[in-house]
Amino acid sequence: MQHRESVAPPETLIQADPPNRESFLGALGGLITNLPALFSDRVDLLSLELQSAGLALVHLLLWGVTAAMLILTSWLGLWAVLGAAAVHAGMPWPGAVLGVAVINLLAAWAAITAAKRLAPRLGLPMTRRHLDQSGVAPRPDADEAEHHERAR
Repeated sequence: MQHRESVAPPETLIQADPPNRESFLGALGGLITNLPALFSDRVDLLSLELQSAGLALVHLLLWGVTAAMLILTSWLGLWAVLGAAAVHAGMPWPGAVLGVAVINLLAAWAAITAAKRLAPRLGLPMTRRHLDQSGVAPRPDADEAEHHERAR
């Protein structure tokens, strides 16, 4: 047996209306009418999110300062214990304090040196070099280039 598909007669098919210029213009007019509200909603959302992000940034900074103070007090406590241990081992107080100061100054010097090595990266050197090769970016002054060379 053959399977026969039933097909609806053409008169029962729904005829689509041809594109109507008035309905298109009406839809376009509705879009234009609603556009300011859509834009306003987006701007309001952006404003609220920026306020929330600003508040989060303030909280992050406060927690960072709190953590830094706690780390600093721990650091001072550690060196106080090490200085007291040196005194207990027979080193005079001035020598123990001087030793702690020298070690901390050497660590600070190493940190500052590492920071100075990273500072030239803040000027986006690879982007500047790329833009300079394409002729888009102005060349930096001789003083600025010399400063970057000295910082390395």
